[in-house]
Amino acid sequence: MYAIQQGELIVMLLSNANKVLAKILFWGEIHRQRKQLSKMDDYLLKDIGVSRVEADREAERKFWDYAPVVDESLQRRTDTTLAKSSEKNTAFNLLFH
Repeated sequence: MYAIQQGELIVMLLSNANKVLAKILFWGEIHRQRKQLSKMDDYLLKDIGVSRVEADREAERKFWDYAPVVDESLQRRTDTTLAKSSEKNTAFNLLFH
């Protein structure tokens, strides 16, 4: 019985280690994207429909703060984007929630 409990503990630890690693990689990607956003020229931001103020505000957020900002002006664009990427969001929710 002790061997089964020890085996279950190892499986649980490995499972949690994978979740932690996935979260760290996700945070790294958020940080990278925000850094790139802060370096974009105004004409590129305009091309994707984001103002300099919006880009700077997003770039200043901490890497662990990845919940969407509630902003009326961004909500319409966000709704459209999320609808297009619903498969990604489903995969994300399965991994992190």
